[in-house]
Parts: sequence; C-alpha cells; structure tokens
Amino acid sequence: MSYAILRFEKVKALSELGNRMRHNSRVVVPENADKARLGLNRHMGNALRGFKAAAAGVKMRKNGVLAVEAVMAFSPGAKVDLEEWQKASLAWIEKAAGKGNVLQVDLHLDEESPHLHVIFLPRDEKGKWNCRELLGGKKRLVALQSSYAEAVKGLGLERGKESGRAYIEPQVYRELVKPFQEEVAKLREEVAKMASFQEEMVRILQGMKLDWEGIFQRALDASKDRKKRAREEKVVKRSVVEEFLEGV
Repeated sequence: MSYAILRFEKVKALSELGNRMRHNSRVVVPENADKARLGLNRHMGNALRGFKAAAAGVKMRKNGVLAVEAVMAFSPGAKVDLEEWQKASLAWIEKAAGKGNVLQVDLHLDEESPHLHVIFLPRDEKGKWNCRELLGGKKRLVALQSSYAEAVKGLGLERGKESGRAYIEPQVYRELVKPFQEEVAKLREEVAKMASFQEEMVRILQGMKLDWEGIFQRALDASKDRKKRAREEKVVKRSVVEEFLEGV
C-alpha cells in the first residue's frame, strides 16, 4: 500500500523562519541531498520577505506561532504521477490554509522520496494570526490528515492508520537520537575488536604444532594418578585405624 503523508511544524521565531526558508530553497544544502539532482527541485516564493510584508504593523503575541510549515509526501517507492500529486497537494493546502496565506512552496526531488514544503501564515478568515483554529487539538489534526488523503486518493494513495504517537520534529529527533547512535557506534567498534582478537587467536592456535593427543593423554594420566593416590591414602588410613583399635 502507498500512503499519503502530511505533517505540520510550527515556527515561532524569525530566525527559525529564515533557516527553514534557506533550507527549503537549498541556499543551504543538507548532507542527505543529492547535489547532482538539485536542478530538479522547484522553488516559489520567499517566506521571510512575505512574512515581513504581511506582519507589518501587526502586534504578535509573545511566543506565538508566526508561520507553519506543511510537509507533504507519499510512501517511498510509490508510483505516483508527480505532476498530478503536486497539483492536488497545492490545491488542498491553499484551501486548508487560505491561498493568500501561502508564503513559499518548495518541491524537493534531490532526496530519496519526493516531497513538498509549504510555509504559510496561520491566519483565520478575519486575517488574524490564529494557529489554534487551524491546527488546535488532536481531532483537528486527524481531520486534516483525512482531508488530505481524500484529496490525493485518486492517485492511488491511502490514509495511514493513526499511530497514537506524538510527532517529533526532525531536528529534535536528531538531537535525541545522537547519543544512542554514538553508543551503538562504540559498541560496534568493541565487537569488531573482539572478533579481530578471536580471529588472531585462531590463527595462532592453528599455526602452533602441538601434540594435542599427547597433551590429552598426559592430563588423563595425571587424573588417574590422583585417583590412585586417593585410593592409597584411604587404604593407609584404614590400616592405621585398625592397628589402633587392636591395641586398645
């Protein structure tokens, strides 16, 4: 099965908005991007410039959401008409967020799976910044997922099942997983060293011309000698005791 993928990420600072804009437009090229395919990407708009123009004279709430980034994609390897998918996805996001609120659109084809980044203003019908109305609550997010899946259903994509897990932003995920990845890397190094040591010991033992049968026989003889000695000591002890009792 091929699934429609949709997620949202809130932007609460102009610096973050600028970073996302540069990342999406490939001013800054990420390590996982194929540089030979950068020319296949499509870019439209300037999120930072568009936000400043729209927010001129608007008093923003402290720690409020300035913008939202939507990421739309489909299951890796899915055979989907790219042009039709992009057209349907953009039509859906313009309807969900409001066409006048879209600041920047970027289609990435330089990574393993094609995907769209759309940065938009979370404004309601009255033109006020109101992210809660758009994304507030789990039910609303579930409804948006279903709505998007319905919009691209004709392309052979389905809605994924609800996982019940909270979404973790990629940057946060990388920060959390890094220490574990480092520990795994160290563990792999230790395992490699142990394997190398074992291989070396095998080579050494194989190269040694030892009389294994002789060694085994000597060990067996020594064992027999110990048993014989024990029996002799037992006989001597019994003899001494008997002599003692006769003299009493």
